[in-house]
This record gives sequence, structure tokens and C-alpha cells, in this order.
Amino acid sequence: MMMVRKRAELAEAEFENSLTSRRHPSPSSGPGTMVLKMLAAAYNYWPTQYTPHAVVSIIAILATHRIAQGRATTRERDLHGRVVLLTGAFTPLGLTLLEALAQRGAHVIALTVDKVEEERVATYVDLVRSTTSNENVFAEECDLGDPESIKAFAAKFVQAPSLPTAQAPRLDALVCAHEYAAVGGLGLFASGQRELEQQARDDASLATFLLITLLLPSLLTAPVERDIRIVNVVNRWYAAAAPRFWVDGTYEFSSLPSSSSGSATSTTKPTTKPTLLAEATRALRTVLFTRHLQRILDALPSTPIPDPLAQSSNSTATSAQNANSKSNIVAVSVSPGLGAESVAPLFGKGFFGRLM
Repeated sequence: MMMVRKRAELAEAEFENSLTSRRHPSPSSGPGTMVLKMLAAAYNYWPTQYTPHAVVSIIAILATHRIAQGRATTRERDLHGRVVLLTGAFTPLGLTLLEALAQRGAHVIALTVDKVEEERVATYVDLVRSTTSNENVFAEECDLGDPESIKAFAAKFVQAPSLPTAQAPRLDALVCAHEYAAVGGLGLFASGQRELEQQARDDASLATFLLITLLLPSLLTAPVERDIRIVNVVNRWYAAAAPRFWVDGTYEFSSLPSSSSGSATSTTKPTTKPTLLAEATRALRTVLFTRHLQRILDALPSTPIPDPLAQSSNSTATSAQNANSKSNIVAVSVSPGLGAESVAPLFGKGFFGRLM
């Protein structure tokens, strides 16, 4: 009986202690203390010889994340009264650009391969108008894969007053965003149609060149004091572009055999190249084309013809000023960083592509 009574007293005492600890927990048993204990255990468990590797990996991840974000700016411009022509407007990136331009008051003309009356196009336009409170957002049909369609639109834009904009042919900016999306898959995700994929890349690049060429006369006749922009949007893979050198001393940047002197067999010089290199070459080619276009624009006269009755000294000063002046048309190529459009197609149309 004595043993049973002692056990009952001990059990009762333990029960009372547990109730007291729950009502008044000690400072050393809180969640903060548990976190500190876990950190201390992890620090003691972590092998110190792997610390440099972990630091380098963290820095590489942060640097990759920063580079993938693209260049950012806090500058805000009032675009009211500016007419902007946007290609690739109904892609994810294009819709982002369309909304951003409309929010700043721009008069946006979005090109689409679909009919303007289609529900998808009309819905997007109505949504952008309602969310930005900007009614100057319009869609125009133009198939960038068809040169005749591009020519027809350019002629309509330059000559016909039937466009929604009342100030046509005024054009303040041309934004080509249709070359941002990647074409084709990598390795196991490749579709096996390299030639067709390369043709699609070339068609997109040629569409950019043709559209700019056809609209350039309208830009050159604009007043000199007007700031005009030609913006080519490229994906981030341009940094991976590099020439390939063959055993016969020739090299190439494109998918076609090099036309340099010397001969090479098909075993040493393939007619197609990996998808990533093809994407990188296309993006770099667009960047170089844009830089060359800017040089041409700067070389053109950008001031009115001087008055022949003016004094010779003034004419000499004006000529010297013209020689050093830059064009009011600025052509730039920009990369918004990595996005679903530039990454997902590289992993095919299956699960991994949809996951990206």
C-alpha cells in the first residue's frame, strides 16, 4: 500500500509540474530557442571544407538571377500624343509592353496575324483599354511571315487615312518584340525539323528588316525636334553566339555552309547547328543590324537645307554642326532578360515546356 501511495503522489506531482510549465513556460523553451538550437546543430554538423563551394554557389545563383532580370530603370516618361507601333503585341511579353505603353498615354497600334474582328484580339484590346483608361489602343492585321502583308500594311500606314489614328502617318516609336520568343527545342526536346525552325528564325529577322525599311521614309521626313525610337527586342541568348571554326580554316555564323575559300566535307561542317547557338546567332545578328542602322541614321543629314542667302560664316558653322550632330532617330536593341517565351520552347511542347 505504501508503494502504491508513493507512486500516486509522484504521478500527481508530475502532473502539477506539467500544468505549471504550460502556464508559465521558461524563457529557454520558446520557439526562438528552438531555432537557435537548430542553427547551432547545423553549424556544428556542416563540414567546413565545403564552405567556399557553398559561398561560390550562392554568389553564382544571385548573379544569374540578377542578370536574368534585365536592365531596370526608374525613369517614367509621359507618352501622351506619341504614336507607337508594336509587333508581337499579343504574346505574353507583347501584352506587358502594350499595357505599359497604354498606361503612359501612348497611342498604340498593335500588329497581329489574326483578324482584328476575332474574339481573342478584340478581348485583349478591350481589356487593355479598360485597365489603362486609354482608348487609343488599336489592333491592325499584319502577318510578319508574309512579305506581301508587311508591304500592304506599310503602304496603308503611310498613305491611307483610314487607320484609327487621326495623325497618321506620324510615328514616334517602332517596337519589334516578335523576335523575343525562342524557336525549337534542345537535345532530347528537339522536334527534328531544324530546317523549318531555322527558316522561321530567318523569316522573323527579315520581317524586322523589311518593316523598318518600309517605314523609314516616314520617320526620316518627321520634324528634327521629334525624338523617334526604333527598338528591337532580343532574347538573352545573344551572349552565347560564337563563330565555329573548321579544320579547313573556314568559319561560319549562320546555318548555311561558309562561302569562304577552301572546301570541307559534310563530316566536318554540318549544315545545321544546335538550337541554342542558332537562337544566339539570330539575336546577335539583330543587335549588329540595329547598331549598323544607327550608324547609317547618324550619317544622314538631320537638319533643314541652309538658306543660300545667309552669310557664309553662318553656313560654315551650320555645316560643322551638322557633321557632329546625331540623328533624332535612335535605334537600340534591348533584352528584357529570361522569360517563359525564351526558355519554355527550348524544352519542347510536353510537360517540361509547360512547366517552364
